[in-house]
Amino acid sequence: MTLEALGRVRLDQNRLEEAETLFEQALATAERIGGPHNPDSADALLGLSQVALERGDAAAAIARAQRAIENLRSQFPADHWQVRLAESMLERARQSGRG
Repeated sequence: MTLEALGRVRLDQNRLEEAETLFEQALATAERIGGPHNPDSADALLGLSQVALERGDAAAAIARAQRAIENLRSQFPADHWQVRLAESMLERARQSGRG
């Protein structure tokens, strides 16, 4: 199981601190191996965005989702499912910040 996948499990279990640590480790590993602009680092950023959203930190969730989108748009066309998923996360974070 990857660090990112284990982070998702911890997120589903509402073990946010553990999830955040795993996503941060996944991000560091992905960036070390493939550089800052690769899909694996975007996955970790989206996980971190979800953790921030669960904690009620809309600003951090937005920043991480935006970074993931920039990453993915450098790799895929705008209508790619991963870009759309990241855009959906960004919209959720923005909605959370308004409410």
